[in-house]
Amino acid sequence: MSEQDLREYDDPSGEDEWQAQLLNAAQALRTLAHERRATWSAEPLDIAIAARTRQRVEIAAPTPMPATQAPVFTPTPKPATQSPVVAPTVAPTLAATPMPATQRRVVPDMASNRAATVRVARPPLMNTIASRASALYEPLVPWLRRFAVVAAFLVLVGGAGWTARTYLPAFSAMWSKLPKLPATPTTGMAVIESVPTGSQVLVDDKMVGITPLTTELAAGPHVIEFRRLKATRKLKIDVVAGGSTVGRLDWTSKRTGSLQVSSVPPGARVIVDRRARGVTPLTVDGLSPGSHDVVLESADGSVRETVDITADNTAEISQAIYAGWLHVSSAIEIAITEGTRGIHLDERNQVLLPPGMHELRFESRALGYRDTRRIEVKPGETTAVSIVPSMSALTVTATQPAEVFIDGERVGETPLTSRPINLGTRDVVVKSASGGERRFTITVTVDPVRIDVDFSTP
Repeated sequence: MSEQDLREYDDPSGEDEWQAQLLNAAQALRTLAHERRATWSAEPLDIAIAARTRQRVEIAAPTPMPATQAPVFTPTPKPATQSPVVAPTVAPTLAATPMPATQRRVVPDMASNRAATVRVARPPLMNTIASRASALYEPLVPWLRRFAVVAAFLVLVGGAGWTARTYLPAFSAMWSKLPKLPATPTTGMAVIESVPTGSQVLVDDKMVGITPLTTELAAGPHVIEFRRLKATRKLKIDVVAGGSTVGRLDWTSKRTGSLQVSSVPPGARVIVDRRARGVTPLTVDGLSPGSHDVVLESADGSVRETVDITADNTAEISQAIYAGWLHVSSAIEIAITEGTRGIHLDERNQVLLPPGMHELRFESRALGYRDTRRIEVKPGETTAVSIVPSMSALTVTATQPAEVFIDGERVGETPLTSRPINLGTRDVVVKSASGGERRFTITVTVDPVRIDVDFSTP
């Protein structure tokens, strides 16, 4: 920049002043843009401009230079038609008279390559341009930040793609050389035979061929149906994955069925038709078609059940072995025992007993009553027992014709012979035709009772 340009820049007027204002505004805008881009500050633009201006104003004046090196700037004369503007002479130190902070500007000293502070008028146009630039620049800050994030993401994805493209073929080649683990089998082979051969075979209601044959089936249970002439028989098999399962039918053998037994708790002894077969869970084969008596015995009791077996089929029994209730109703007071163990009823005349058969003894010593009964208690159920002792016999005679009343009820006239009467305590009244009356309180036992009334004595 020449000395003439600096003189015009130092004392602008007219068109030169307009150009100086534009130059100052452009430089301020460029500086602000660089600073904002470096700091990414979120503060408003006008606040940033004020802060930067204060910082520049506070710059100290440079050290004085020798007089021989300090250039002196002389303002260029202006035409007479313009108002004369008196420009101050710049001192050798290039330090102007102090002015308000808003009117001070730092410019370069071309001779000494140092900074000097000169007076510069701050035109309103600069503020206008700065405000408009702030209005345009501020909304772009969030978008510029988003653009930076998207650019970083694209760089990351591109790097990952390049890495995969570079190393994936080598990794795939190495993976292909690793030993393959054996696949878990899901099917098995079923070998189906019949005696004699030549039976049609259906597996799960689908025709597969004629015996003997071998076919691949899904692992699990299947129903094999054999057809020969007009006869049909079914057989259940359980195909083992990866193995071989044989299903064989002998047409000449006697047709039988099976019984599958389970219990809760397990481990109960299974007795079929009075023959012990094992403990639960258990499958009993070779049972003839018809009814069979099955008993399950355990420490918690026993359960009895009757099951019907059909040829070529499997029946199922599942029993829970737990206690049941016994309810006893009786017209007389009795004692209950099982073997040597006494059984006591609660206030509802009930008692909890293990399931199964129980041989109970009911007894009333006062009345001479004794009875033994076999009672089956079922799990979770209530078994009712009613004790009705056999009636005894009452015979009443009198010296005069008389009526007989038992517990207030007229039952006949004397002589009354072997009149049935319930056991227990009874009130008997005998009334003669002449008005005589006799009362008796008797205990009726299983033995016959006899009453003789003599009305001749008081």
